[in-house]
Amino acid sequence: MFTEAEHFFSLSCMAYVLTGVFVAAVRWFHTCLPYGSETGYYHPARRLITATFLSAVVVLPYVLRPSDAGAWTFAKSFFLFADLYYCAVLLFTYFGSIKHWTPWRRVAWTLAAVFGVPLAGLCVATLAGVPLSTAQCATIMRCAVAGGVAATAFCLWAIGKISLWIKEIIEDNYSNPDDFPVRYARWIVLAPLLHIVPIWAVVLLDSQAMMATMQWMLVVFNVVFLISILHTQRSGATAHADCRTGEQPAAGGACAPAQPSGIEGFHQAGDPAASSTATVDNDNDAGQGISQERVAELKRELVALVEGQQLFLKPHLTMAEVAGLCTYGRTYVSHVFKSELGGFFNYVNHLRLRHASDYQAQHPMATRDEIATASGFTSRQAYYNARRRLTRE
Repeated sequence: MFTEAEHFFSLSCMAYVLTGVFVAAVRWFHTCLPYGSETGYYHPARRLITATFLSAVVVLPYVLRPSDAGAWTFAKSFFLFADLYYCAVLLFTYFGSIKHWTPWRRVAWTLAAVFGVPLAGLCVATLAGVPLSTAQCATIMRCAVAGGVAATAFCLWAIGKISLWIKEIIEDNYSNPDDFPVRYARWIVLAPLLHIVPIWAVVLLDSQAMMATMQWMLVVFNVVFLISILHTQRSGATAHADCRTGEQPAAGGACAPAQPSGIEGFHQAGDPAASSTATVDNDNDAGQGISQERVAELKRELVALVEGQQLFLKPHLTMAEVAGLCTYGRTYVSHVFKSELGGFFNYVNHLRLRHASDYQAQHPMATRDEIATASGFTSRQAYYNARRRLTRE
């Protein structure tokens, strides 16, 4: 029979398991229309989120036997490594796919091999009810602490990396802010911190009461998280839904070869070391300044590309993409956009707004949606957002 405290510990863990299964089921079976046909773009972490929250069922032995030393040891080990590991992997899977940045996967696979495989073995033993001695539990916890340190470092790396990406967005590297959900990123990047502190408190204090408290916190977090992911955070992705062959719409609406974007775009197009196109400068020259003659030359080149060739009509145009078409490096391109053209976002969207006015004058019967998409905006809402932002500034 359970004691009153054990009933509470079991109930707390069961609540955590049930909300985890519920989140997994909703995430897998529910996608808002019209995003269901393009889940890879709109919900890039859908499969992993489902698997992550469904994995909560492995702590069922602790629900059934909260007084068992082996079940308690596994529960601590699971949260210490797996929970923090999942936090980092989820962050990188979602935001890394948006940025086309994949080096984190090598770290993830290494940690999974070194710590995840032994944890899986312990999971099987716990589910089978294999008894563990006090000495065995102590040894397992020492290994779990090592895995927890590694998972915590992985988590903090993910937080730091995504924080840099947020800063990059703020510095106007995108013409369409919906391509990287900044507000969502600012909120979700703090989520691992809500896991790290209580999990380490549970392990260091070896407290089942603290474990129960943490699990109720995670129940609330799971519900809030589910609400936040029910609708896609990438609302301006019409172009990706239209082109399924690695291409994206050109100004006229037909699919044109996709240009690299984000971090990948920088390495493939904006960085001279990664491009076959000869460039004059690179980011290492940033501290040496740039002459006014070169500023004027680069300004003319940028205007000819973005305005003359109407690159601004590409809904998902990035500064890295423009830099890849220039004879100067990305740092100089960024400098000229900011100092001479008012910033990449402002310049591109000023052109779009001007084009929208011209288009409306030429097509008085056109709808707002038609005007917006014909002018390079991903949607009518993106048009209104850009107009508000530029008017405010």
